[in-house]
Amino acid sequence: MGQAMGAEGYSFFTGVHAAWRGRGLGRALKLRLIAAARRDGARALQTTNLDGNLPALRLNTALGFRPTPGSIELRKRLVPPGRH
Repeated sequence: MGQAMGAEGYSFFTGVHAAWRGRGLGRALKLRLIAAARRDGARALQTTNLDGNLPALRLNTALGFRPTPGSIELRKRLVPPGRH
């Protein structure tokens, strides 16, 4: 799943059901997204990778994605009022 963002694109998610992993489908999907982004005029493509997902990190690195330091994701859990 991707989105054009001006001269850049963003790859939100590339997922393959567990039963179908190890067959090159994730790579094929990511390559199609890269090709579509190029065709649409994007000069760069961004993606995110969970630090514990080493297969995805290896795939993204093999396809030329490089880490960009300086980004921290912050989350806040929202609970109903009166609960802590």
